[in-house]
Amino acid sequence: MKILEAKKLIELEEIISTYPKVTTLLFDMDGTIINTEILHAKAIVETIAHFENKAPLSADEITHAFCGMPDNLVFFKLQQDHALFPSINFDTFVERKNLELNKYLNSENLIPSLLVGIDLFLQKAKNEGFKIALVTASERSITHTILENSGLKQYFDRIITRQDTKNSKPEPDPYLHALESLGSNASEAIVFEDSVHGIEAATKARVQAIIKALWF
Repeated sequence: MKILEAKKLIELEEIISTYPKVTTLLFDMDGTIINTEILHAKAIVETIAHFENKAPLSADEITHAFCGMPDNLVFFKLQQDHALFPSINFDTFVERKNLELNKYLNSENLIPSLLVGIDLFLQKAKNEGFKIALVTASERSITHTILENSGLKQYFDRIITRQDTKNSKPEPDPYLHALESLGSNASEAIVFEDSVHGIEAATKARVQAIIKALWF
């Protein structure tokens, strides 16, 4: 398995020529096809301020510390490492965080946040007969809001979110579930990922190759 670093989206023709047996493309969402990590971070800052009347971490610090982590792990680390949220549970945290995040998602134009050329890439891949799935650690409702508001939902054959598997990234379960639902083998798949946790998950799933997104 190869991990290829890319500062811009690789042309589909290059993927076809380099990996002629690949039939399946699996994409992470936040930080890979759309630059929404900072919006998640801002929502966490607002959530901390709501419950704690203070925000000891900035949005940039949260982005750096928790990039690619599922919400349950973010909540755990905020409790353990920063002594936050002593009197609320995870469900309360994520409900408030999603409320704050939806404010940003519904008030901002997401198109400028998209990876340049991703819509044309996905359309071309569908025309070539590739099976395409989105595999994200984000909540189902948030994921569908982002995909609908950005116009990308139509391109994905499967959408795997945090609620769809028992274990989230960095465990391989989300990618394995996507492969199974598409009827694909790991040896036929390429993963597009940006975070350490996502790359670890894809590595454990033993996919053909991982394209590490460095474009945002």
